[in-house]
Amino acid sequence: MPVLSIEHLRQVGAAIFAAAGAPPAAANVVAKLLADANAVGHDSHGVIRIPQYISTIEKGEIVPHAEVEVVRQTAAAAVLDGHWGFGQVVMNQAVEMGLERAGNCGVAAITVKNANHIGRLGSYVEHIAEANMIGLLCA
Repeated sequence: MPVLSIEHLRQVGAAIFAAAGAPPAAANVVAKLLADANAVGHDSHGVIRIPQYISTIEKGEIVPHAEVEVVRQTAAAAVLDGHWGFGQVVMNQAVEMGLERAGNCGVAAITVKNANHIGRLGSYVEHIAEANMIGLLCA
């Protein structure tokens, strides 16, 4: 059985998503988070999902080039519409907005709607913890 590096999985995944119509930034984010799930032993949320995502793109259920829209926002809260793009893309933006708002206000609440599978929740919580904050994610 061949052994592939996580970096190789990221590169191949990004190339597949780009070929399916994802902009390079989105393709890289999704491929990175899927490969990273494999790296920590959560294979069910790893690159095994690539065929499912591609099938969902082909059915028109994932819009690979969707832009995240900020529907509403306050100093400590925001509502994001993913317009049925990759869940990982909208979640990355949600986490960054949450970190910024929590840093400024002490607390933040970010809601995401119209997004697809967001992958392994632990990836986002780990990023929040690395910023010395506490995060609670619900799907």
